[in-house]
Amino acid sequence: MPQCLLYVGTADGLLVHAYDPSRGLELVGRGLAGNAVRAISVHPHDPRVAYVGCGLRGWGLHRSGDAGGSFEPVAFADRWVWDVVFQPGDPRTLWVGTEPPMLYATRDGGQTFEAQRGLDRLPSRPRWHFFYPPFEAGHLHGIAIDPARPERLFVAVEVGALVYTPDGGRTWREALAGHDLHRLAIDPTQPDRVRGGIGRAVCQPGRGRAVGGRAGAAG
Repeated sequence: MPQCLLYVGTADGLLVHAYDPSRGLELVGRGLAGNAVRAISVHPHDPRVAYVGCGLRGWGLHRSGDAGGSFEPVAFADRWVWDVVFQPGDPRTLWVGTEPPMLYATRDGGQTFEAQRGLDRLPSRPRWHFFYPPFEAGHLHGIAIDPARPERLFVAVEVGALVYTPDGGRTWREALAGHDLHRLAIDPTQPDRVRGGIGRAVCQPGRGRAVGGRAGAAG
C-alpha cells in the first residue's frame, strides 16, 4: 500500500493520488464523473475505503473500497449530500448531512440510515432556508465530533443554526439561530471550544449559552 493516499473532490468527480517520496504523486483512481463532490471521509483504519458525498451536480452518497478504482452507490439517490464524517472510535458509524436539511446516522457501515428527527422539533427549524434556488430549503454540513467524547456532535445549518447533541443524537439543542453557518472545527487543545465559519466571518464559542455541556456560543 502506498504511504499516503490523497483524495481530491472536484466539480466533476473524484481524483485519488498516491504519494511516494521517491516518485511523488501518481494518479491511481478516479470516478463519479458528472458529480460535484461535496464531502469525503476516509476510513480511519483502511485508506483505500472512502465515502463520498455529491450534490448540486449529481446526487447521493457513494463508497470506494479500492482507492477510487471503483465506486458503488450507498444511499440518498434523491438527495444532495453536503457532508459525511466517521465517528471517532467507531468506523461502522457515520454521520451524513443532506439537502433537504436533515442529519442521518448509520451504525452498520451504510446498510441502514436513521434520520435525526429531533432536529425537526428545534425552535428555529421552520426558518431554515437558503437565499436563492436551487438551495431554498437550506442544507446541513460542517459536521464536527469531539474525538474524546464522540457522543458530542455539532452541525452547521446553512442557513439556520448551530445544532448539537450531547448524547449521541438522543436529544438535540441549538445556538446561533438565524446565522449563515458553514464549516465547524473543534479546538484540539480545548475540546469545549468550537469554531465555525458564518458567512463572511468566524464565530468562536464564548461564555454565553451552554453548548454541549460547558462551552458557550456567541456570534
